[in-house]
Amino acid sequence: MTASGPLASLLAVLQQPGERPPAATAWANIDMYRSGDEFARRKIAEAILLAFVISVPLILAVGFLQFFLLPALNWIFAFSILMLAWIVGTVVSAIRHR
Repeated sequence: MTASGPLASLLAVLQQPGERPPAATAWANIDMYRSGDEFARRKIAEAILLAFVISVPLILAVGFLQFFLLPALNWIFAFSILMLAWIVGTVVSAIRHR
């Protein structure tokens, strides 16, 4: 049995990783977090906490300096700072909990 019409379109979109709706990706991450044990949850929470502690002051400083020195930067710059800080947090958490 094959799907046709709107159902086929929905299934086609859900099968492509680059085309997945953001809500489905967020729900998959929440489900992955909930399926982990306490130790895994702690490591993920520490990595995210460290990422925000590193990235928020940097992003705020860049936003403040745009009024005086820096040209307007793309939003992807702030996202890349957050993702790099998350990588640092993950590495620090992994080293800490060896």
